Amino acid sequence: MEGIAFISFFLGTSWDFFTETNVSGFDFSFAALFVGLLLALLRLRFLFIMLGISGSSSDITFFSTHPSGRMAKSIPATFTPTALKKVKAN
Repeated sequence: MEGIAFISFFLGTSWDFFTETNVSGFDFSFAALFVGLLLALLRLRFLFIMLGISGSSSDITFFSTHPSGRMAKSIPATFTPTALKKVKAN
């Protein structure tokens, strides 16, 4: 029970800090900026779903065509050894 009380205290004071601290040069708080960015990303995901565009944060798709006329391959955002093997294999 003490763990839950500590977590609620920590989250409450953190949220109070972010609501009381303004972004430098602007008249809104960091909490408003965070919530606004979160809602913008959520709106973009819903828009992509409605338009049928497959978008993922794990890969970067280049919309150019390969010299052979095919679409370019997706390149993983994190170049781990296994991801590089998958790209080279395709």
